Amino acid sequence: MSRKYESENSDLLVNKAYSLYNMGRFEDAIKYCDEAIKINPNDAVAWSIKGICLNFLHCYEEALACCEKAISLDPNNASAWYNKASSEEALGRKEDAIKSYNKFISLAPEGYAMYVQYARWRVQVLSGESKV
Repeated sequence: MSRKYESENSDLLVNKAYSLYNMGRFEDAIKYCDEAIKINPNDAVAWSIKGICLNFLHCYEEALACCEKAISLDPNNASAWYNKASSEEALGRKEDAIKSYNKFISLAPEGYAMYVQYARWRVQVLSGESKV
């Protein structure tokens, strides 16, 4: 199989995973991410989507590991930073979550205003500056 074909096939699998994630079919999305990762273990988006899905399934340690892998491959992946923060917060790692939320805020693209606002609020809550 040619590299170009493998790359295109991996992209199709990631797109399918993202669609399944958007439909709330997290377990199915993870399967597609795993297939994409088998083809291209350096696909930061596949790792990030897998992390998001695991977060929704409350598998926070696994989600955190996937987000960290995505970030190691693409340090500017804002979604991975956001989901890393969410996993860290769920695991009670406040200081790490604050750092990750702040990193997300610094990287977030324009269309993420709602997520940025939420992340800022979470930083305030975790820092003790605001009450829930």
